[in-house]
Amino acid sequence: MNVQLPNLSTPTRETLEKYIPVLLAIGVAWLLARGLKKVFWTAFGMYWAIHASGMSHFWR
Repeated sequence: MNVQLPNLSTPTRETLEKYIPVLLAIGVAWLLARGLKKVFWTAFGMYWAIHASGMSHFWR
């Protein structure tokens, strides 16, 4: 992908081209971690809701 960045000096353009993939990877990892955290707490809450309601005794 060859996207031109107009009105930027050469050192600035080189710095952006160097660090944009790293920043994108960090952003994707951060979003993935947030999603996993939400899934964990949702599953944890559902487990305790079932446990507290007594429904977990029917599965034994």
